Amino acid sequence: MDSMMLLKDNETGFSIMEVMIAIVVLVVGLLGVAAMQTKAMQCNMSAGRYTAGSALGEAWMEWLMNQPYDKVAALDVNNLGSVPREPTERQLPADTATLIQEFHDWGLGTFSAAQLPNAIGRGCNTRWLITANSPVENTTTVEIETTVTIARLEKTDNQSAMSKPLALRFMVSPHR
Repeated sequence: MDSMMLLKDNETGFSIMEVMIAIVVLVVGLLGVAAMQTKAMQCNMSAGRYTAGSALGEAWMEWLMNQPYDKVAALDVNNLGSVPREPTERQLPADTATLIQEFHDWGLGTFSAAQLPNAIGRGCNTRWLITANSPVENTTTVEIETTVTIARLEKTDNQSAMSKPLALRFMVSPHR
């Protein structure tokens, strides 16, 4: 009988309180991991959209740099005598057919879809700001602004998306 009594005294386990505290600690830790995962997904999505917008701006920059200087400079239709100079804004349409027609109307020339950057349909809005003879004569400043729209995972302030502009500024001249 002494040996049975000895076994009961040595049998120790976890009390219900210890188990409950362990569960609470585990749940708090898992909630933190879930919150980190949600934020990581949002940041990853944002980075992907920023990369797409940046690549779009770079594609248009390279394309414009390969066009004749006089045609790029002619995109600026604002009064050359006005001070301070306001750049001419050219909003790029979202579809290729309209874009080709706009380029023809703007005097850039006639292009086929194969001659344009593969930049249509990436979910970005693109506009060009062109200022001819700026900052010096025979130099044209072009700013390409690509606005990317990023969906929000957490819809806090009744907004389902946010828009962020990415700007790329460069100069072209007839002396290449």
